[in-house]
Amino acid sequence: MHKPKYYRDLLFKGERPNIRPIDLNKDLGILWAAYTKESFKNLPEGASQKEFADFFLTLASEYTKGWIVEDNNKSFKDGYGATGIFFAVDNGYELEPHFEKFSWASRRNTLRSIVSFLQMMRYDKDVGVVNVYANDYNNMNYFKKLHKYGVLNYVGTVPHGDIKGDRHIFYVRGKKRWAA
Repeated sequence: MHKPKYYRDLLFKGERPNIRPIDLNKDLGILWAAYTKESFKNLPEGASQKEFADFFLTLASEYTKGWIVEDNNKSFKDGYGATGIFFAVDNGYELEPHFEKFSWASRRNTLRSIVSFLQMMRYDKDVGVVNVYANDYNNMNYFKKLHKYGVLNYVGTVPHGDIKGDRHIFYVRGKKRWAA
């Protein structure tokens, strides 16, 4: 049995995805391209660019933090570009992230994005704990597999803890500590 660092090194092979804070003014073009390629399943279809921008800015205002993930991907001419977006609610100690992969992102891009993001949060001095919730067994099993990368721990299940059914709870600790 190998240590988590071994699996992370295999996954990244020396090069990690770049995760940078989102700049909605600069990145709206990327998000529009993702929308036109049907990346956002929960957004209304057929919106104009202006309608999309208004809707997306309203959606983004519900979160306190956001990041764009850039990684190697064959869909780009130079082989590198945006593959997903993280938004999170942050109360100063807890962080609850939500990831939306772009339609052109591969399964490997998705795995690299999530592992890299959670690893980054482990060493963030402004984050006490990252809470991740899954409400179906496919997501639960996916998140359980992330444990081998050392970035996520399974807590347990709250029966009927979500409007869609059971809630499966995972976490990773950041560097911020409570002041006693």
